Amino acid sequence: PALRGGVMTPRSHPTWRDAGDAAGALTPARRHLLLLVARLPLAPVAVLARLCGTAGASAAYRHLDRLRATALADAIHAPLGPRLSQRLWHPTDLGLAMLGIVRGVEPAALARAYRLRRRDLLARLRRLPSLLALYRLLGALVAAVPGAPRLLDWEVPWRRSFRRIDAAARVVAR
Repeated sequence: PALRGGVMTPRSHPTWRDAGDAAGALTPARRHLLLLVARLPLAPVAVLARLCGTAGASAAYRHLDRLRATALADAIHAPLGPRLSQRLWHPTDLGLAMLGIVRGVEPAALARAYRLRRRDLLARLRRLPSLLALYRLLGALVAAVPGAPRLLDWEVPWRRSFRRIDAAARVVAR
């Protein structure tokens, strides 16, 4: 995107300068939302709105539509049943580059860490029903706690191994 009259307009091949311009032009609320979109790829708006602490889903939709207009985020329409489709959000390459600049991290490293590469997103799509159930659970947890939510960490798939006290073998929990 190029900055023209205060509005970002998409280019076919964004540059590092575009990412830097986007970082400077982004409001703190939209930057936070873009980070959530990167941390929770393919999350529905209802969950993102709760984690942002916005007044409602309509405010989150406005921010997400602005991120989409500036080519920092995009959405897929996932068919979830007969005549039921939902927009599921993910950052674009430019959005990852902008987050990389803001956080001082290479975008490729950020994509690996948050599992945002093409193959990672395709794997998430194959597990979409369980991923959406996890996001609904996260949204319910956020709604149950008073105050401003803060996402400290998120791992999907979650996997830990530990050694039981009464056994020498390790146990893997998923």
